[in-house]
Amino acid sequence: MDTKMEVKVGDIFHCSWGYDMTINDYYQVVGLTPSGKSVKVRKLNKETVYSGEYFSGREMPIKDDFRSEKVNTHRLQTSYMDTPQIKISEYSWARLWDGASSYFNHMD
Repeated sequence: MDTKMEVKVGDIFHCSWGYDMTINDYYQVVGLTPSGKSVKVRKLNKETVYSGEYFSGREMPIKDDFRSEKVNTHRLQTSYMDTPQIKISEYSWARLWDGASSYFNHMD
């Protein structure tokens, strides 16, 4: 798969992680490296679109509403679902966001 052709500035990556909780992080592509093999991303703020019981619900990223000025560069890879992904940390990956709200649970 040629991820270079599929990922563009403005696209959003979604990372869901947690052990007892489900936490969502969103990253917006703000640039590509000259080779197109890596993306430059900034972390986004998010908003709750549905609040359920027990500190749970659904949330969405707020496009162009960045949490900080920090820009990170991550190498594009292909997930097992054949979609672009980036490795965020030792324990988390972000996949190209599908546009749907994401479940969260902040009850520890």
